[in-house]
Amino acid sequence: MCFANVPDADVWAERKSQTRITFVADENGTITGFGELENNGHVDCFYCHQKYQRRGIGSAIFRQIEEKAKILGLSRLFLESSITALPFFEAHGFTVTKRQTVVRSGVELINFVMEKRLEANKASEAIGAPCAPQPQR
Repeated sequence: MCFANVPDADVWAERKSQTRITFVADENGTITGFGELENNGHVDCFYCHQKYQRRGIGSAIFRQIEEKAKILGLSRLFLESSITALPFFEAHGFTVTKRQTVVRSGVELINFVMEKRLEANKASEAIGAPCAPQPQR
């Protein structure tokens, strides 16, 4: 999830730019989805606009994240999923390692720590393919 009380947005933005690769999908200038890959394999801020869900955009973003992780030599991806996103990530090979309750702004939320083991790096033709989400740094 990508919510936080950040006292200095500039410092936060700088920290993010040094440790994450952001993948963005857009349609005619409208951001339809995005996701981030951290250097350690953590997938964060994965989101698909409500009007564009169930069209393969999330899957396309995830494929790019997974391919980049393999190129970086990562052996696993991990994330914290909402209950709503759980079926999406399960369909993409993630398994639940832990159910947890987190508190954000005084509200208790249930989420699921999930993990996916990656195969050895195999170059993908999908990177840079037309219509594929492109990483943003």
